[in-house]
Amino acid sequence: EWHKEVDALRKMCEINGIRPLVERSRSGKGAHVWIFFKKAIPASVARNFGFLLLIVLKMLKYMRISLVLVI
Repeated sequence: EWHKEVDALRKMCEINGIRPLVERSRSGKGAHVWIFFKKAIPASVARNFGFLLLIVLKMLKYMRISLVLVI
């Protein structure tokens, strides 16, 4: 299941011009999605941005909306 979620998050980022780096976790039971910013930003802003991406992804999944609409 996590494979699909990570792939959906990666696709959503790429559709919106964000180039994430996906790294499989050491345990093999999950993955990390890295997003690098052009300049330094506070950790809290980066964390909130990540949470926002996850919230939007869950909303799209719940509403069964295609990721193509998130432009």
